[in-house]
Amino acid sequence: MAGVSLKCGDCGALLRSVEEAQEHAELTSHSNFAESTEPVLNLVCSTCGKPCRSKTESDLHTKRTGHTEFADKTADAAKPISLEVPKVASSESEDVAAPSQTEEMVIPEVDKNLLQELEGMGFSIERATRALHYSGNASLEAAVNWVVEHENDMDIDEMPMVPVNSKVEAPKPSLTPEQLKAKQHELREKARKKKEEEEKRMEREREKERIRVGKELLEAKRIEEDNERKRILALRKAEKEEEKRARERIRQKLEEDKAERRRKLGLPPEDPSTTKPSAPVVEEKKMSLPVRPATKAEQMRECLRSLKQNHKEDDAKVKRAFQTLLTFVGNVVKNPDEEKFRKIRLTNQPFQDRVGSLTGGIQFLELCGFEKMEGGEFLFLARDKVDMAVLHSAGSEIDSAIKNPFFGVFTQNPFREGEEHQATSDEMDDERRWEELEVDCLMNIFGRVGMESLLLDVPFVCKSWHKATLNPSCWQYLIFPDLTINHFGIDPTDGYWCTLIERFVDEYWLDESRFSVTAFVKFIISRSKGKAITLRLSPCASKDVLKYAADECPALKGLVLPSDLVYHQSSTIQELIGKWTNLEDLVLGSSYDLEHFLGQISIHCKNLCLLSVPNADIDQDSANAIVSFLPKLKQLILKEANIDRDDLVTLLRGCNELVRLDVSDCVGFDEEDEEIANLAFHIANFSSQGSALGYDEYECYECASDYHDVLSGYRSD
Repeated sequence: MAGVSLKCGDCGALLRSVEEAQEHAELTSHSNFAESTEPVLNLVCSTCGKPCRSKTESDLHTKRTGHTEFADKTADAAKPISLEVPKVASSESEDVAAPSQTEEMVIPEVDKNLLQELEGMGFSIERATRALHYSGNASLEAAVNWVVEHENDMDIDEMPMVPVNSKVEAPKPSLTPEQLKAKQHELREKARKKKEEEEKRMEREREKERIRVGKELLEAKRIEEDNERKRILALRKAEKEEEKRARERIRQKLEEDKAERRRKLGLPPEDPSTTKPSAPVVEEKKMSLPVRPATKAEQMRECLRSLKQNHKEDDAKVKRAFQTLLTFVGNVVKNPDEEKFRKIRLTNQPFQDRVGSLTGGIQFLELCGFEKMEGGEFLFLARDKVDMAVLHSAGSEIDSAIKNPFFGVFTQNPFREGEEHQATSDEMDDERRWEELEVDCLMNIFGRVGMESLLLDVPFVCKSWHKATLNPSCWQYLIFPDLTINHFGIDPTDGYWCTLIERFVDEYWLDESRFSVTAFVKFIISRSKGKAITLRLSPCASKDVLKYAADECPALKGLVLPSDLVYHQSSTIQELIGKWTNLEDLVLGSSYDLEHFLGQISIHCKNLCLLSVPNADIDQDSANAIVSFLPKLKQLILKEANIDRDDLVTLLRGCNELVRLDVSDCVGFDEEDEEIANLAFHIANFSSQGSALGYDEYECYECASDYHDVLSGYRSD
């Protein structure tokens, strides 16, 4: 039976014609082709007309566009193909060519270590082997980049096969060198133009899809607002009807009482003609629209949205209010039996500045269960009224308001009434030409967008953006989120994957059961190519990750270590701190084993000028260690720390070169202490606001785990 396709013996690709085989040979240098009875699939999308050559390609098209219907036109496109060896060949050449047709095919040799790391990231063994083979076993990053660039290949999940004797020379072309060179140039130009046209067409399709999705979202929001407005009107109407019925019942009762009194006094009944006609009783009827009262979660969301809308000109103030509310709720969740966390003084000035003076702040706390008491001086949440479900819902709403950049923005239709937003793909092509931006400009922008966008959003816009994201300059600031933690940090080991990992797994279709967080973190760090200057690790980072970061980030200037990481990996960090000799800023989430930390820092990190240890327990030994090991420290941040007055005096007298000292909201000394104020007179930026001798009024407003803000706000000169 005559073949209907050509199959490449080197990579297994199916080709429709001899011309496609020649083009494939020019691009890949493969020369082992054979006739095959297996037809090349020709699945044509019924919606947009895009042809797909394999089931994998059609599945990818469905995932991107939502088109699910395909017409199978394989039989229409299939044509007999014959490869006949010219008979002018001698018998000797036939004898030489015969063994090549039966040559044994084997799996190519690849780097076993790189293969294990790719499998650890969730890639299948077939895809990992193919990526390493065609990237030349160069590096882990090169293999991942190959997968990104060839994810649409129909044979991406097939195991590559190569001949046992890979040194067999390819048959010489029948064309002259000049003709062959011209043919190669023609094929390359044709492939380039075809690819450019396909990219432009896909870009137009994506823009149309974005416009369609935007219109659908706006229409859905309009319908939801209409239904909500109808529900509120129906609820008000029902309340008015109920009020009328109640007034009528009261009037009838008064008439009956009046008639009873006249009877007891012996007076004649009142003349009905002189009595005012009673209003007709409103008959009860079923409402056509079911009345659904707003849930507490909806009320909380509306409260937060109102707060942001009323203060939208000051984003920092709104963010601080959200963080303060999250801290209040989180403290009650973690310590429901502690009364100091369930009682808030409304007249406290810091509370008024952060929450009390903002519209909706106190109302949100009341929705969480807090009630005013003692003449409105305090907000108090009784122990028997602590509802964990409500508090967790409140935490989720606040967390969404903090992380969602569009929270509270789309309150009205952005288009004027009566107008319709119509933007053609041609207009958008004229307005936005992303590929024309300079690479240096792109790297300057991408270095600030954040790890998630840099990894999963920016590279898929266009080729130039993808190329720019591979530059190590975009990965100088490695701020890892809490990869497996919940809203309140109750148990870091019992959390869930963050959005970054979930999106990464979904985007590349990885096997969740085989995914390794350690391999993922290593992959991100490797992109910096040793140029990272700021690193914030996740609390769940392993010892292996710490060692890898120490080896791959020698130029580090800023280091942030969360409290859980300091506590569980203290000895490992002390061993590795010597590799970061250029360290200037250090943020420790815990003061655990602080003396030994400072001892290692004084030996290896001579340029350290900023030390931040929020929520620390500073005793006499810790204060003496700071003075002894870091006498030339420029900036010291000990917000919300437990530090006695004598220990603070030791710091003020020993660290003579301080230009900033932040001991605000601390416990152990009075913020109005005159001696401390005199000793701190030489410090240009000294803050002790909110500090007190004891825990009489425990107030905690800002999340101390916001280490990135500490680094960005207190960078040394």
